[in-house]
Amino acid sequence: MLSSGRQPKDFYAAMWKAISEVGHWQGEVWNKRKDGNEYLELLTINTVVNNSGDIERYVGTFSDITPLPKEGDRL
Repeated sequence: MLSSGRQPKDFYAAMWKAISEVGHWQGEVWNKRKDGNEYLELLTINTVVNNSGDIERYVGTFSDITPLPKEGDRL
Protein backbone atom coordinates (compact mmCIF):
# COMPACT_ATOMS: atom_id res chain seq x y z
CA MET A 1 0.00 0.00 0.00
CA LEU A 2 1.25 3.46 -0.87
CA SER A 3 4.30 2.00 -2.52
CA SER A 4 5.02 3.99 -5.67
CA GLY A 5 8.37 5.08 -4.28
CA ARG A 6 7.79 8.73 -5.26
CA GLN A 7 7.35 10.10 -1.75
CA PRO A 8 10.31 10.10 0.63
CA LYS A 9 10.12 8.39 4.01
CA ASP A 10 9.79 11.75 5.77
CA PHE A 11 6.56 12.37 3.83
CA TYR A 12 5.01 9.26 5.39
CA ALA A 13 6.46 10.10 8.81
CA ALA A 14 4.75 13.51 8.67
CA MET A 15 1.51 11.90 7.46
CA TRP A 16 1.43 9.43 10.38
CA LYS A 17 2.43 12.17 12.83
CA ALA A 18 -0.62 14.18 11.72
CA ILE A 19 -2.85 11.12 12.01
CA SER A 20 -1.64 10.42 15.53
CA GLU A 21 -1.99 14.05 16.63
CA VAL A 22 -5.31 15.03 15.04
CA GLY A 23 -6.86 11.69 14.07
CA HIS A 24 -6.96 12.23 10.31
CA TRP A 25 -4.96 13.24 7.26
CA GLN A 26 -5.79 14.20 3.67
CA GLY A 27 -3.46 14.81 0.76
CA GLU A 28 -2.24 13.76 -2.66
CA VAL A 29 -0.21 10.58 -2.93
CA TRP A 30 1.30 8.71 -5.86
CA ASN A 31 0.34 5.05 -5.71
CA LYS A 32 0.89 2.01 -7.90
CA ARG A 33 -1.66 -0.36 -9.41
CA LYS A 34 -1.15 -4.13 -9.48
CA ASP A 35 -0.08 -3.83 -13.13
CA GLY A 36 2.71 -1.44 -12.07
CA ASN A 37 1.19 1.75 -13.47
CA GLU A 38 1.42 4.76 -11.18
CA TYR A 39 -1.48 7.10 -10.52
CA LEU A 40 -2.17 10.17 -8.42
CA GLU A 41 -4.80 9.83 -5.72
CA LEU A 42 -6.46 12.08 -3.19
CA LEU A 43 -6.19 10.07 0.02
CA THR A 44 -8.07 10.56 3.29
CA ILE A 45 -7.14 8.51 6.37
CA ASN A 46 -9.30 8.62 9.50
CA THR A 47 -8.76 7.02 12.90
CA VAL A 48 -11.56 4.85 14.29
CA VAL A 49 -11.71 4.61 18.08
CA ASN A 50 -13.87 2.41 20.32
CA ASN A 51 -16.02 3.51 23.27
CA SER A 52 -12.95 3.43 25.53
CA GLY A 53 -11.10 5.80 23.23
CA ASP A 54 -8.64 3.15 22.05
CA ILE A 55 -7.68 3.07 18.38
CA GLU A 56 -9.37 0.14 16.63
CA ARG A 57 -8.34 0.80 13.04
CA TYR A 58 -7.60 3.33 10.35
CA VAL A 59 -9.90 3.83 7.40
CA GLY A 60 -8.55 5.16 4.14
CA THR A 61 -10.58 6.33 1.17
CA PHE A 62 -9.16 7.60 -2.08
CA SER A 63 -10.09 9.00 -5.46
CA ASP A 64 -7.96 8.60 -8.57
CA ILE A 65 -7.19 12.19 -9.62
CA THR A 66 -4.81 11.37 -12.47
CA PRO A 67 -5.62 13.79 -15.28
CA LEU A 68 -7.82 12.22 -17.93
CA PRO A 69 -6.86 12.61 -21.62
CA LYS A 70 -8.65 15.39 -23.44
CA GLU A 71 -10.59 14.81 -26.66
CA GLY A 72 -8.11 14.57 -29.50
CA ASP A 73 -5.17 13.54 -27.28
CA ARG A 74 -3.19 10.52 -28.41
CA LEU A 75 -3.69 7.49 -26.18
